[in-house]
Amino acid sequence: MKKYAAYIRVSTIRQGEKGTSLLEQKFAIEGYAKREGLSIGAWFEEKETAAKIGRTVFMSMLKQIQRGGFDGLVLHKIDRGARNLKDWAELSQLSDTGVDVRVAGDSVDLNSRGGRLSADIQAVVAADYIRNLREEVKKGQRGRLKQGLYPWKPPIGYLSAGSGNPATICPVVGPLVREAFETYANGHLSIKELRHHMAKRGLDTGSGKPFAINRMHELLCRSFYYGLINVKSEAYIGAHEPLISKRLFDAAQDVMRGRLKRTTFIRKQYAFQKLLRCTQCDIVLYAETQKGHIYYRCHSEGCRGVCIRESIVVEALRNEIQMLGLSDAAITQFSIMFTATLASAVDSVSERQKILILQRERGKDAVVRLTDAYLDQAIDRVTFGERKQRLLDEQLKLQSELAEIASSAAYIEFKGREFLELLKALENIRKVGFSADQRRYVQKTISNFGITGKSVEITWKKSLSLMKERGVLFACGAARDRYRTLEGNDNQEGMHASLDMMKEIVNEVLFPTDEDNCDSSHSVQ
Repeated sequence: MKKYAAYIRVSTIRQGEKGTSLLEQKFAIEGYAKREGLSIGAWFEEKETAAKIGRTVFMSMLKQIQRGGFDGLVLHKIDRGARNLKDWAELSQLSDTGVDVRVAGDSVDLNSRGGRLSADIQAVVAADYIRNLREEVKKGQRGRLKQGLYPWKPPIGYLSAGSGNPATICPVVGPLVREAFETYANGHLSIKELRHHMAKRGLDTGSGKPFAINRMHELLCRSFYYGLINVKSEAYIGAHEPLISKRLFDAAQDVMRGRLKRTTFIRKQYAFQKLLRCTQCDIVLYAETQKGHIYYRCHSEGCRGVCIRESIVVEALRNEIQMLGLSDAAITQFSIMFTATLASAVDSVSERQKILILQRERGKDAVVRLTDAYLDQAIDRVTFGERKQRLLDEQLKLQSELAEIASSAAYIEFKGREFLELLKALENIRKVGFSADQRRYVQKTISNFGITGKSVEITWKKSLSLMKERGVLFACGAARDRYRTLEGNDNQEGMHASLDMMKEIVNEVLFPTDEDNCDSSHSVQ
């Protein structure tokens, strides 16, 4: 009796594990074999789409048949065996070489001319069905992408919220992904070192092993995390909540591409490490310890001899703080006036929101015009993709800033509290001295910290520069009674001057003009 191979298939592993299709196919083939008197020598079961060329089980079966292991082949239906024309050609070739190919579910005789024609037509229809299905799936995916929805499994750090809903941040893994970006952006670890570090923190393959270098690299390059979905040459603004800011993502890319040199771990943290610059060549001064004293020196060729002791820098900083007029009494009185003026800043924030919303709408119009230009073939696809991504990046920056000031009261309270804390920290430096753990206060208050020869040059950021120029803190400390309330000032001209001065300072605190990407067209009324 001739021995036949039997082939059954479903498209996915889930269908194979939870569905009944495989059993139904098997019962149908067994019934057909019994009626036709065929002997089934082996069953070949596959859980993969027939649209894919080169299926493992299917190709293994063909090789065994071609070697003479079986006299024939029984399929349940033609589309179970092939849904692409290449695989159907392989089956047709088996029939041409004398292998008895049977179809249990269809009354098709492959040994007759009419039966072969009917089978060929069914194979072409099955292949066309797959082509159409692919197009419909792509159409649906493009529709979801335009809605800001990611139609595939979200990247690590996010959880799927079901069809039609944006992905949500995983409360466990999400913070670890953010930490990976922050750690790498600091420039202390390479990608190889980062993957081991994050594996110890809990960001691993699931079995305790660190990510492969390629996978960690892909994670750090994934724009999805800051809210932009990139699919081939197309970019879409995602509806999901960003896990990181665009600024943090760019910082990580700068480290990766070498625009910011990766720094090695520093065992000894010097107080002014990476804060002091040579004013002649704009190079960061190198810190070193000599004979028990800490020095900062410039190592560039043209600036030999630019060297200063740390104690001199600390003394210069304390003197500069003293010139601000800081004192406990001055800070207390200034806080009263500053807090009162903050109340009027709500209107300023509202104006800022209007400006950002207008910029966002202009950005949307720019995307529409760019798309029209691409459809009119005025620009090529690559240029279109690059310009669109730049526009969408700007849109995300605007959305991020709008989100930050969406709650006006909370935003103003935070910025005001932060500024008053900085003043208190500077006063503490003046009293006690400077240490490495106070570096962040210097970074937030000084815009230029340079060394020229043996002298220290300090330029405060705009808000503190205004206070120094106007003698605000000196006035608050020396004339508390006169400035206790704005209404208590008998000199109307002086009162208006005080109001205008305080509004200018508050405006600079809320919207610093000496930082990049800041629009200074707003003001506190």
